[in-house]
Amino acid sequence: MKRLWVSAAVLPLAYAVGAHADTTISSTSTPVRTSTAAGGQPDNLVIGAGAAVSPAAPGAAVTLDSSNTVTNNGAISFTDVNNATGVLILGGNSGALSNPGTITVTESYARTDSNGDGILDGAFAQGTGRYGVRVIGPGAFTGSIQNTGTITVVAPDPCFADMMQ
Repeated sequence: MKRLWVSAAVLPLAYAVGAHADTTISSTSTPVRTSTAAGGQPDNLVIGAGAAVSPAAPGAAVTLDSSNTVTNNGAISFTDVNNATGVLILGGNSGALSNPGTITVTESYARTDSNGDGILDGAFAQGTGRYGVRVIGPGAFTGSIQNTGTITVVAPDPCFADMMQ
């Protein structure tokens, strides 16, 4: 007869890996954060396929502000909102962002040909402070950022200059 011995140190690891369920987000207009995802406690966030996080006020739609992960299988979006960030990642944490879905920070403004010369006039966009994914201090972010989906940002200013502060 063979006996299997399992160290007591392995049991907590097996429990933590096998028993944990990520917090899945369905459609909401309220911003979400990893630090409060599970009833006020930190957790991994998953935006489900067909779900959307679409706030109407400035700020971040999704914030990775704890050592957890964010997976966007749906849509993160802002329309006609200035100072808006699809996913904000705060340094000093570790984790991952995976985006097989869409992140869209756009506006409804459309240029017109006001003088009839066949060339659209005016600025490309009117909004400011728009970011698809933004990583900011106070420390380094340790982890991965993977985009296999689509990120679209419409803004007249170079929003990528401080992406890796």
